[in-house]
Amino acid sequence: MSKTILVTGGTGYIAGEVIAQLLERGHTIRTTVRSKAKSEDRLRSRWPEAGERLTVFEAELMDDAGCAQGISGCEAATHVASPLPL
Repeated sequence: MSKTILVTGGTGYIAGEVIAQLLERGHTIRTTVRSKAKSEDRLRSRWPEAGERLTVFEAELMDDAGCAQGISGCEAATHVASPLPL
């Protein structure tokens, strides 16, 4: 049974491996990134077959904004993002 799953930190190495495995199993993925404008094309080119099963949301780990939208409707979450201090 496929589920909708949130994977935080979509551009990170670990998140990428998790996303790849979940997509392979037929799940729908919602992922968070710090900058959607900089990241969405990169993610879509990595998984072109995902189509509408991959949704990218902009969210900052140190701020609640964006997180609620990303997790809304998800049945599970994998939190692998890590804040990078400037």
